[in-house]
Amino acid sequence: MIDPLGLVAQYGSRVSSQTIVTRSFDSSPGCRSWMILDTSGANLRRIREPSDFLVEATSTGKAPNTVEAYASDLAAWFRWCLLTGREPLDARTEDLTNWVTALTSTPRRIDPASQIRILPSDPRKRSKSTVGRYVTSVKEFYRWAGRNGAVGVHVERRMVAFQTPKSTRTTSVGRLEQDEIDLTYDRITDPRGLFLFEVLYGCGLRSGEALGLRFCDLHFEADNFSYTGCRIPGPHLHVERRDNPNGAAAKGDPRVVPVPPRTIASYRDWMADRFEALGEDDPSAFVFVALRGKTAGSAWNYRSMQGWWDGCIRTDPRLDRVTRHMVRHTYASELADLGTDSLVIQALLGHRSLSSSDVYTHPGTDKLRAAVERRAEWVQQQISAIVAPGRPRCP
Repeated sequence: MIDPLGLVAQYGSRVSSQTIVTRSFDSSPGCRSWMILDTSGANLRRIREPSDFLVEATSTGKAPNTVEAYASDLAAWFRWCLLTGREPLDARTEDLTNWVTALTSTPRRIDPASQIRILPSDPRKRSKSTVGRYVTSVKEFYRWAGRNGAVGVHVERRMVAFQTPKSTRTTSVGRLEQDEIDLTYDRITDPRGLFLFEVLYGCGLRSGEALGLRFCDLHFEADNFSYTGCRIPGPHLHVERRDNPNGAAAKGDPRVVPVPPRTIASYRDWMADRFEALGEDDPSAFVFVALRGKTAGSAWNYRSMQGWWDGCIRTDPRLDRVTRHMVRHTYASELADLGTDSLVIQALLGHRSLSSSDVYTHPGTDKLRAAVERRAEWVQQQISAIVAPGRPRCP
């Protein structure tokens, strides 16, 4: 029997006027799951259907960040249904359509049930990809609910069949400018943080893949066979999907990513700093570990790493756009700038679909400016050739 009040008191929660998402832990140590609670009455009430869906998503190996996104999105959906007098387990297509309208007309970080509205050009507007993620989470829930008898077949079919408008992907991915990259390097002073940034920017890893790295994944020699038995020559790292105690998870199939010299140099600095902090009593096989407190020596987790990232980097208002995933986007976009084939980018990033890599054809402003300047020179040359010196002009 789950005790919602006890879980809230022990682990904390994200609270709204109607529902909350709160953490719980299942029988696997360090494995985090989520539940949806209704706080509208005198007592907290666990909403069984979405909560069971989240537990099953955790138990079947969904990445922790994916399950957390499901929980947040489903809480928003159930909260909106409750506040607008709709029954989520008997929802209709028009209900989901109205919810999408609410998502697109309210600012980011504002509950879709709010009465606050924004104009189409407002920078706080949720992107189409974000709205699409909300809808995908809801559809995954109804697919599960239909399979498990939590909703009728007709409800499952109409909700799963719902389609959001398709968006053009070729210019939908943002990237960092060079001055933002340079300033980020200036901000990071600790070796562990610098090596993390190098792994994200120099190798294009996802943050979960970085936090899941173990020493056996790092093959930094010119000839790795004599050291590790790996026949792949040159410095590289392996990305493997594992169950990790810190909740870090890799996506897709295992892959090999070449490592540039700058990343290797920052790794050596991190190892020296780690030894100074932890000494010889450092049995962890994880590359990234906590350095202080009760968790010193254990694998660095998402929460602590995000706290470091926000405190070190994003406290500078000029670096507000420097998110971990934006760094990965920039790595891929710069590869595309250099003419790298989409298949190569796909392999480096670990994308299963080639279309996921095509979005990185989005060029930076410096490349756009250079293209315009080259065209302006070409146009000037054409005009000069037409209106040559001494040639009579039109009166």
